Amino acid sequence: MSGNIRNNNQQQWKCAKCTTLNHISLSECEVCGYRKNDVKGQASTTGSLRCPRCKTENWSFMAECAGCGASLTTEYTKNQIVPAKTATIITPKPTRQEVKATAATQPVISGVQSFPVVASISAGAAIVSSKPPMRLIEKAMNDHELKWYYAQHQWVMISLKQHSSSIDIRRVHSLIERLYMSNEYKPDLHQPLGQLLFNTCQICLDSQSQPLVEMTTCGHRMICRSCYQQYLSVRIRDGEVMPWLPCPGEVCPIPLSCQNLIHDGQLSVEQLLEFCQVYMNKKLNRNGNFVQCKTQSCLGGFLQFGEPKTEKVKCQVCNQKQTIEKGKDGDLDDEFKKMVQKGLLRECPSCKQLTMKEKGLCNVIECCKCSVWWNWSTREMGHDGRDLKERARMNGTLWEPGELAYQQDLQRRNPEEFKALLARNGIQYDPNYVRGRRS
Repeated sequence: MSGNIRNNNQQQWKCAKCTTLNHISLSECEVCGYRKNDVKGQASTTGSLRCPRCKTENWSFMAECAGCGASLTTEYTKNQIVPAKTATIITPKPTRQEVKATAATQPVISGVQSFPVVASISAGAAIVSSKPPMRLIEKAMNDHELKWYYAQHQWVMISLKQHSSSIDIRRVHSLIERLYMSNEYKPDLHQPLGQLLFNTCQICLDSQSQPLVEMTTCGHRMICRSCYQQYLSVRIRDGEVMPWLPCPGEVCPIPLSCQNLIHDGQLSVEQLLEFCQVYMNKKLNRNGNFVQCKTQSCLGGFLQFGEPKTEKVKCQVCNQKQTIEKGKDGDLDDEFKKMVQKGLLRECPSCKQLTMKEKGLCNVIECCKCSVWWNWSTREMGHDGRDLKERARMNGTLWEPGELAYQQDLQRRNPEEFKALLARNGIQYDPNYVRGRRS
């Protein structure tokens, strides 16, 4: 594992402005556009080391290049010390502990908490990098886990229906913690720790009335408690909870910790139950042994193991009797069958929901029923859209023939229709995003 991480680091350089990790072949940062060999800061009396690989200037006491992570301890590199009077430097990003220790003494510029001054660190001191944030990796359930999951989902649905004031909040908290731990996590080398540190809420721009919430998994701090509560409420209301509720930072996909969700969010018991309901229903719909209740607006369902069979059942949530068979959502009319045969309608590879992709959109889409990301062309599924898009770019399946050119032409020729196309498919228009480039 350590060898793989080292190899990945050797293929990347860190942006000196926003600390995003970029591929070594890119000349400018994908996020902020900062050029690879640009440096910031003023000359120091200690001089600097020039990286032999990416030519970035670093502090003389640094063990690794701030630009690409290459070792700066070899004799060859030591001989490349630049005289102090002409040296320019990159300020290495401090650890979260260093930020907290110096927060009270650092100046604030335009509402942003500045990083500690590197010149105050004695020569020869080691900068220990914090471990990268952990990305969520969904894990499949076996039959035993599925039965427990289903039972808890039924309890959540019935509790919400009864509007019981005697719900044990500790049971709700315990359920959320178990849902969180049911997934796996791996280091995210593309997401630096603690890159967004503000003293002012970046939503309401209020710096006085209430403290900001610090995200314990990624170290970001950019939102006040009131705006954070609204952020969580909207995500839950809109069903945008998969694969887990993410950090509110615009460019951060790192999942929130249970502490941030349960306590910092100030959500009511009903809102926490609604989160469990939406999250568990989407996870259940990704399992082939779960059958959704046919009653409109009811999120209840049934388990059917073994071979598909016709059963007459009664939903414990809405009390409606119905006939079910896993893998079947009812008979399609002739027009729908023709669309399936032509490939205009395709089944989600996870929950079998029939899906249509509009012309002008890339092949990586999110299922409206189970929220899984999948490739329209290959039916490959991914943990999130970013990973799946990266793989699609590598194997040339991100776009159907001519669709990227169609989208770019539509954006130039009819901007309003282009925005409407994105809006119909739940995509927020970004005027600075270049279609067809690495995201």
